[in-house]
Amino acid sequence: MADAAVDAAKLTDYYHLPGWRSEGVWGAAGMRVGVIGGSVAGCATAALLHRVGHDVIVFERSGSDLVSRGAGIGTPTAVWQDMMARGLIDETLPAFRIDYLRFVTRGSGTGQPRWLGDA
Repeated sequence: MADAAVDAAKLTDYYHLPGWRSEGVWGAAGMRVGVIGGSVAGCATAALLHRVGHDVIVFERSGSDLVSRGAGIGTPTAVWQDMMARGLIDETLPAFRIDYLRFVTRGSGTGQPRWLGDA
């Protein structure tokens, strides 16, 4: 969705949303929802909102495909199980269990590894 021009007024102006009535009460119709960020949390949120009848659009700032961005995504076991239970992922998704996770990022301006913590 990086190509889509976003009008900030449309994101805050709720009068045009489906289900809005002049008395300021929401009707049964779904809402138009913008989700900022297309990573795991953003996509899971968008999928769950869509399932219950909302019109959802995900805004991702990356102008390129999100490929080759690391070796994988680490999630706590409870989050993984919750996503499976909600049907957001299934057993065909390649995965492996780890008991230790180190969080490292690139230092601002230097590009050198910077340790954030362990889990």
